Amino acid sequence: MLDNLIIEINKSKQTILYVSHHRGFINQTASHVYEITRKTSRKFQGDYNQYHSVKQLEFQSHKNAYDKQQKEIKALEESIARVNEWHSTAKATTSVRDPKQQKRLSKLAKKAKVKNAQLTHKLNEKQFESPDK
Repeated sequence: MLDNLIIEINKSKQTILYVSHHRGFINQTASHVYEITRKTSRKFQGDYNQYHSVKQLEFQSHKNAYDKQQKEIKALEESIARVNEWHSTAKATTSVRDPKQQKRLSKLAKKAKVKNAQLTHKLNEKQFESPDK
């Protein structure tokens, strides 16, 4: 029965839209695969195996970008923590009357402010959502 349906679909010159969970059937009959999600719909050239390969590549690419972004954010946060620690240590040991120490303290405060601005900028850039899988 299924074999007859596959033969008829493949012989047909008409466009046939169908929904199926049978991968073998899709692979034998489909020339395009449409993916419909809550946000978008997309058209893929080829059978289910080709669609699946493209989706796997997209997922891996997205996951790599997300992981890279998270590493950059973590490195910035660690850098900020380190600079803030230096600043608080220097502030605690700095004499009010020593201009060199006051200047050094001022530089550390500026450095901490710059690092915080970098992190804020990084967080405001396009964020990659965590991969679903």
